[in-house]
Amino acid sequence: MQTIYKYTLSPTEEQTIPMPSPARVLSVDEQRGAVCAWALVDTDAALVPVRFRVHGTGHLVPLLDGWRFIGTVVLHAGALVLHVWTDDGARQ
Repeated sequence: MQTIYKYTLSPTEEQTIPMPSPARVLSVDEQRGAVCAWALVDTDAALVPVRFRVHGTGHLVPLLDGWRFIGTVVLHAGALVLHVWTDDGARQ
């Protein structure tokens, strides 16, 4: 069965989160001071690693071919602005 799950991301440059396959990351936003991603997942499926990249405004960003931009998150009243990509394989 498909449902939408929330995943909390750390503000680290690259991270991997296990998600049921296939996972389609829908959006990213701030919730209670944390960076969160929401994904449409098959709750009966096996977990697979889904990678995320998080980069702050003004920071160096590597070439992101094959990665999909999912959004910008503003934290701490605008003091920290983070931009998030995923390689979940989903295309918009």
